[in-house]
Amino acid sequence: MVTLESKYDIFTRLGSGAISTVYLVQNKANGRYFAAKRANSPDKLRYLQREKDLFSSLHKNQGIVTFIESVEDVRAGFPYYNFANIFQYVGGEPLNDYLVNSDQKPLITFSPQEILWISQQLVSGLLYLHANGIIHGDLKPDNVMKNNLDIRIIDFSAARRIGDSQKVSGSLSYGAPEQWDHGSSFETDYYSLGALLNSLAKGQRLGFLDVFNVTSRHDISDKFKEGLSFLLNKNPSVRQKGLGLIL
Repeated sequence: MVTLESKYDIFTRLGSGAISTVYLVQNKANGRYFAAKRANSPDKLRYLQREKDLFSSLHKNQGIVTFIESVEDVRAGFPYYNFANIFQYVGGEPLNDYLVNSDQKPLITFSPQEILWISQQLVSGLLYLHANGIIHGDLKPDNVMKNNLDIRIIDFSAARRIGDSQKVSGSLSYGAPEQWDHGSSFETDYYSLGALLNSLAKGQRLGFLDVFNVTSRHDISDKFKEGLSFLLNKNPSVRQKGLGLIL
């Protein structure tokens, strides 16, 4: 029986959330590094199963992390069918690491050109997901990895297929206002994209009320700011208009 520990050496913890913990692992056969996501408790396995099912219909795409496989994960206190999801190891840091809290002096880390590049990669990834009927549901600086010019959306724990009646909430600061009552949608993903990009432009982790105030940076084009205004509009039907303005 092939298991996580029989196939991979497990090294450092890369990150942890309410649902899962991600570890750096190395394939014993070829020496390549990957990221292994393990459920924090048996009741969280359903999120990993949904993630696995969603990725079964996806191929490699610039802008989103690549799913490799699922392997059995034998652990005390977990059922016999427990498993871990193995992903491409992106490396680098989450975009959240480049930001400061909203009560601190803004940290202007990204130039307009860098923000535009990040925006292009994220739009590419989101549109690919949407074309395959998948809503990410929790796009935020913690869920985007940056390794030099390589930008990848990660963590599909809150993702769902369009038409899935299961309501999954994202993160308060980056989720659309209607998301908490009606669940995620393509339009809530657009809102989260706008909130994330606004955070990068401001250099701060934004609170729920802060995201509506579009950056006033003079080096950011009026076209880009207009795009952010559309994405962050409280009316979901106009948000898609912002996509063409932030590319």
